[in-house]
Amino acid sequence: MTMEEHEAPALLQAILDAAFDSIITMDADGLVVEVNRATEETFGYAASEMVGRELAELIIPPDLREAHRRGVERYVATGEGEMVGHPVELPAMRADGSQFPVEIAIARPQVPGPPLFTGFLRDVTARKRDEQALRTLAAEQAALRRVATVVASESEPERVFEVVTEEVGRLLGADTANMIRYESDKSAVVTGGWSTGGAGNVAVGTSGGLDGPTLASKIWRSGRPERVDDYSELPGELASVLRDLGIRSSVGAPIRLGGRLWGAVVVSTVAETPFPRDAEQRIANFAELVGIALVNAETRQELADSRARI
Repeated sequence: MTMEEHEAPALLQAILDAAFDSIITMDADGLVVEVNRATEETFGYAASEMVGRELAELIIPPDLREAHRRGVERYVATGEGEMVGHPVELPAMRADGSQFPVEIAIARPQVPGPPLFTGFLRDVTARKRDEQALRTLAAEQAALRRVATVVASESEPERVFEVVTEEVGRLLGADTANMIRYESDKSAVVTGGWSTGGAGNVAVGTSGGLDGPTLASKIWRSGRPERVDDYSELPGELASVLRDLGIRSSVGAPIRLGGRLWGAVVVSTVAETPFPRDAEQRIANFAELVGIALVNAETRQELADSRARI
């Protein structure tokens, strides 16, 4: 063996280890032949733990393993397959069992002997998160524009309540949404309602006190966006009503009119998982538009009263 031939494998491994993407070579039996350092870091295995073991058991989620095995068998037998030469996005699995999205491109090196397959895998978690953030922002801006259009059209407050309640409910993936107004006798009355998927809803016109631990009471006391992540153990009549409707958790934000607390917009879910941590601020953007609509309506009414007096 010449000096160049002796150094070639080490040089190739150095090049592979310098790559940012995970690179895995698999044989025709689905066994790992070689991995680079990025693979170890991404999947949480040492190379010695991977080489010689079945690729499917290491990095492919259980529900996709049989399809992977059939695909390898089909390609080895026929030379035809859907993966080789066609980059795709698929879920992958780390050593701890957690799953994450990867973009994978598979090539077949032209070497003597049984087929070998080299996969180039890139963790696209950050990219998917950024794409989702952009979609969420676009959806929120579109919803805000629709609400702003209703506000600018000098619609009556009741129409604004209706539109805002539905838009914010749909945007946050809620099952129900309500607009409430605080009364001078330390009570609250429902002024707008929306629900989807057959979920129950607190009817417009329903009123109740503010002395319990419900979301409406929390917002009334603090004047800030608030949340209730679990209604199952909360005392009080209203909490009981919400449980009877199947509501498990809620988030909401205050509506202000001329600096004073006027009411709140609240969204609720019947799902076990509470709303994400940014939900309060997203609702607050809509609540601000409701305040603008109320100011506009109040100004129009004052103008009409003034003209009537004149």
